This record gives sequence, structure tokens and C-alpha cells, in this order.
Amino acid sequence: HYAVHLYRLGWLLPTLPFAVLALYPVEQISLPILLMWLVLLLVELMGESLLEENEQENNI
Repeated sequence: HYAVHLYRLGWLLPTLPFAVLALYPVEQISLPILLMWLVLLLVELMGESLLEENEQENNI
């Protein structure tokens, strides 16, 4: 279960340096990219917590 979570984060984390580097050249373009990255990260974390809740309910 956690291996899947780590695998999903695995493709998000390498994009972080690019998002940070993108802040330097043109802020107008990079800001939406960084926001999109943060949204993807939040969605991933929220989806993970929802999956955990569903698994707990199924175990009962």
C-alpha cells in the first residue's frame, strides 16, 4: 500500500527542482506550473487518505 504511495510520489518529487528552477526565468509562466505541482501533490495526499479510510471501513 505504502509502496504504491511512494511510487506515485516518485514521479512528483523529481519535478520539484524543475518547478523551483522555473521560478527564476519568468515568474508569470512558472507560477501556474508551481501551483499545478502543489495541487497535484495535495490531490495525491488527499486521495491516499481517502483510500486509507476506505480500507479501514472494509476491514470492519
